[in-house]
Amino acid sequence: MLKLPAASLSELEKQYLGIQAQIEAMEGTPSSSCPRCGREDAARITIGLVGRTLALAAATTRCHLLPSGTDETQGMTWFCRHCQETYD
Repeated sequence: MLKLPAASLSELEKQYLGIQAQIEAMEGTPSSSCPRCGREDAARITIGLVGRTLALAAATTRCHLLPSGTDETQGMTWFCRHCQETYD
């Protein structure tokens, strides 16, 4: 779900060329059901805390940030917003 209005997304686009298309792709990508709780309210895991990834997380609930070098999610793709579990 988008968290920013269209005007804010346009401002992000000026800073990070192509970010609106990246956000739209995240929003349009269906997530699989969480194997633990069965919900489909998941975010794609993104590694790294830099300007562009911070902007993505600010813009959409479909992006979950983890710092670089985080071993516990090695190979995991999704983060369940309901039960806080990671899964592939």
